[in-house]
Amino acid sequence: MPRLSWLSWLLAFGLVAAVLVVVGGDRPAPPPGSVRLVEDLGPVTWDHRILGRDGGLSARWGDDTIWVFGDTVMSVSGADGDQWADNSSVITSDHDASDGVSLVEPDGVEHLDTARLPSEYLPLSPWEADFNRRNHPARCGTPGVGDCGSQYFLWPGPVVADPARDRILFFLASGRRHGRISGYRMWGSGVAVWHAKTGQTTRPQQGSGIGTLVGDRWTMFGREEVRYPTMTMTVGDTLYAYGCEDAGQLEFHCRLARVPLAEATSRRAWRFYTGRDNWSADNRTAVRVFHGSHSGSVFYNRHLRRYMVVYGFTAAYYRTAPHPWGPWSRPVRMFDTVPPVRDFTYFVLAHPEYGNGRVLYLTYTRPTEFGWEVRLTRVTLT
Repeated sequence: MPRLSWLSWLLAFGLVAAVLVVVGGDRPAPPPGSVRLVEDLGPVTWDHRILGRDGGLSARWGDDTIWVFGDTVMSVSGADGDQWADNSSVITSDHDASDGVSLVEPDGVEHLDTARLPSEYLPLSPWEADFNRRNHPARCGTPGVGDCGSQYFLWPGPVVADPARDRILFFLASGRRHGRISGYRMWGSGVAVWHAKTGQTTRPQQGSGIGTLVGDRWTMFGREEVRYPTMTMTVGDTLYAYGCEDAGQLEFHCRLARVPLAEATSRRAWRFYTGRDNWSADNRTAVRVFHGSHSGSVFYNRHLRRYMVVYGFTAAYYRTAPHPWGPWSRPVRMFDTVPPVRDFTYFVLAHPEYGNGRVLYLTYTRPTEFGWEVRLTRVTLT
């Protein structure tokens, strides 16, 4: 089954935070601070059987940090006979990023399949799994006839730790492909929940679902909606989530939602920012809070005492704001990424759990000859 490319992921899921504009037309203010020092720390290290992986969102959980990745290519086949995973994850106890980030033993532990090879951590819903079994090209007859050959896939979104409820929220995008890279479509976005007490990951249902198919009951935001979230941050016990829609040429219009963390898995509990400190249950009334390109991280920077968003492609930028909804400052260019072997770099992400606000650790995905590396950079602010 031909695979979707990393570029398809960027276009389809829209993990984004970029060229921001303030709603209302006010001129963005200059951000506090400036870049004092930039240091390239080289690639993140992982299992030697992995040829490449992209993404690299992360979150602290207790004494460990969880990293999640998208497309993951291996040199050997896993238990399913495949050398490709649509998502993968690692947990590491290495919290000293000053000498790089290690995702290999004894610090790092990969999520493995029964063949002891890296495998997908996001579970298909029962409906998606059954659909994939019935329509697998090896058993459904003639690919391309009806649903034969069609398969659902899951790509990772933000990781949200919820220690008060002993769980981790893994946001995700669901899509469906039909034999070719160009033959895919996004199905929506949702969430999987890892439960600390049982060690199990489940996909909560959303009532009768967003759409008309029974499989939609595991989707929080459907095909025709802005997909939340592309970026998240927790403020107290409130989860703020940014949802972005494709505006063409790798630019996305982004809106803001919030939800009590305890109710984050229920679509009915989400409220959408409509401007001027107003929130609505109707996501169609949400206003644009910024627009930009792809990927990013948003968090509270305790050194600057402001919220910060980090993003970029071939260069990394940041902006700051006094509130999650803005107004956002003008951008600060932090550094140019190391040129790739092919295509272009992407997925510029911050990892605030490794820094102190004045010192930031960023990663980005750099295409190599045979796959991708996730490269680490340390930025020191004034």
